[in-house]
Amino acid sequence: MYSMRIKIIRIERKKNSKLKKEEEKLMKICKTFFLVTVLLAVSSSNVFAMESEEQTVFHETTMEDSLEEEAEIFTMEDFNTNVSAELKAGMNSQVKKFTEMEALYATGTTYTPDQYEPNNNSGVATSGIKGKKIQANINTANDEDWYKIDVTQSDLDESQGLIAVILTDIPANYDYDLFILKIMSNGQMGQVSSEQTGNTSETIYLQGEPGTYYAVVDPKNGIDNNYSPQNYSFYFGGAYKNGSTGYMNLGMKFDFGTKNYGSNGPWLSPYQQVDLSSVSFIPDQALISKLYISDNSNGAYWIGFYKMVNGIEQMGNSSAPLDIAENQYLAKELYQIQGKITRSDGFIWEPQLRIDYIYPITIQNLRFISQ
Repeated sequence: MYSMRIKIIRIERKKNSKLKKEEEKLMKICKTFFLVTVLLAVSSSNVFAMESEEQTVFHETTMEDSLEEEAEIFTMEDFNTNVSAELKAGMNSQVKKFTEMEALYATGTTYTPDQYEPNNNSGVATSGIKGKKIQANINTANDEDWYKIDVTQSDLDESQGLIAVILTDIPANYDYDLFILKIMSNGQMGQVSSEQTGNTSETIYLQGEPGTYYAVVDPKNGIDNNYSPQNYSFYFGGAYKNGSTGYMNLGMKFDFGTKNYGSNGPWLSPYQQVDLSSVSFIPDQALISKLYISDNSNGAYWIGFYKMVNGIEQMGNSSAPLDIAENQYLAKELYQIQGKITRSDGFIWEPQLRIDYIYPITIQNLRFISQ
């Protein structure tokens, strides 16, 4: 009797287990059918949901963060008076150095001067390069390249008070250093420098003040034959620049069909998205200064139309930028576009997106700087 009871209980448990598995299988089929139905509805350009899918949000950062990842930011207090005798002599010299060049030509030695020579001291320092990317070279054992830059308050205001000085594309197997010199308010000569090893790029960011600065590209001392006819790249100017994508055709269409007034409105479209996080035409670490979404459409009648970018709304027929804080959000971003409408008589919206941005001058972003 006891063993029979155990057997009956086991049979009932098997039956219950089998029923449970059948129920779970049926639930999975129902869930799959539901998900397929939802996906089909979202993919249709003429189907609208009362609630949006999860929205992408803008990623917040700061302008300082974008530069601090690149190099230390100096201030005027970081200028020190421990300037080498060689640089002091170069600063005090007002005589052009033709003697060495003439001697090289006379002996038939291969000599490849760049277009800025002679510029071996402050007296013949190259000017007129502020805000430009240039190419030059260290072409003899005693060559050093001097650049003179007059920085105005307007220059600083346009670039958040920051100056960028970058020496890059140093030829392989050579070692050049970068010095910034300035006569300080006490009459002494001060300097900040970047003295990396080998052909590693040299970068200086400076919280500057108006005045005259000298930048010197100097081959590191103690290295034989530390000069080359191959060019390096050099930049001295504002640490930030402005840019814009212009209006971009996103290839999107939002067909609102026929929608009338009623308790079911307003109607919110499924979002469409464009991923600009890896594009090459926007500088790295660029921040949005202004964001625009256009009203391009087929011209059909509508009432209560709103444009939306990553959840930020703007009424239709507005050409103003969206209400977004300036210089706080990354421009290279995933953008989700939606529309919301109260009445539509076959209205089709074909939005274009425009991003005005500010970007930091880094080694990677020098390609956006004209020569």
